Amino acid sequence: MIRFLRTDTGETMYDTNMMRETLKVSKSFLIREMKKYNFLETDYIRYKNQILYTETSFFEFIEYLVKNRLIRDIDELRREVDKMIINTDGL
Repeated sequence: MIRFLRTDTGETMYDTNMMRETLKVSKSFLIREMKKYNFLETDYIRYKNQILYTETSFFEFIEYLVKNRLIRDIDELRREVDKMIINTDGL
């Protein structure tokens, strides 16, 4: 794994491969979620035909993923509970 450091701020920069390895997700999942998140132009730089994302934007992206997963799981549980309430003859 190659580590990129921004010289002016000393901040670690992440490419998609480092993000994928850190999050332990597939490349297609990562790219799909990154398109949904819409990074700002200030969140990344282009360097040698790569896009490098700032550490803070990467952490915000992780927060976005966790929140969306939590919301999806809560909605799924809510639907299951509603089915149980409607079906009163047993679980």
